[in-house]
Amino acid sequence: MVTEIANAPSRLVRQTIAAALVVAATAAPAYAQHRARLSADLADHLAFGSQSIDVIVHGDSAQVDAVAARYNLVIARRMKSGAVLRVNAGQLDALDKDIDIDHLSGDLPIRSSMATTNVAIGADQVWAGAEDLPSLTGRGVTVAVIDSGIDTRHPALRNRVLASVDFTGGNGHDGFGHGTHVAGIIAGQAGRTPDTRNVQGVAGGAFLVNLRVLGTMGRAR
Repeated sequence: MVTEIANAPSRLVRQTIAAALVVAATAAPAYAQHRARLSADLADHLAFGSQSIDVIVHGDSAQVDAVAARYNLVIARRMKSGAVLRVNAGQLDALDKDIDIDHLSGDLPIRSSMATTNVAIGADQVWAGAEDLPSLTGRGVTVAVIDSGIDTRHPALRNRVLASVDFTGGNGHDGFGHGTHVAGIIAGQAGRTPDTRNVQGVAGGAFLVNLRVLGTMGRAR
């Protein structure tokens, strides 16, 4: 009897702990369901229930084929490291929950646009002027571009390059592309087509001096 009385608290504690564990296990929330990362356009398609969506799935050919077969999907185009699959909203939701898929992107055209950049950095406000500050466009300023050269035949850079010095022994022409890109950001001129008439460099009134120091592979000695 004495032994039973002595052991009673111990048994009570064990029973209480066991009961608590059962309750905790029962009340514990289930693990969150896997969700792949979706690009913003795909999230919109999913919300609106679109019936024809082109989705980029990454992986080798075997992985892509397995995903396409698993959900009975059409492979619209194969890529070097994935493929474009044509899906509806229901199939997109299934792909989103697939444990083997980490992220999904929409197959969308990509276009460069200095218009967005100029607004983001406030260049449009500088062009417009503010209160007692005059409008500034780069007029009267000459910028030296030390890079891979400048393609002076590019419509956005025509008549903007005052002089060229080629330290690689060439004629200053850009065979790599980077220098032309940088020059366009600085002083590119707006085009005449609907896609380009609102696109220009940060300082469209500036002139350029082309100092080429990088070769056709973008390297210098």
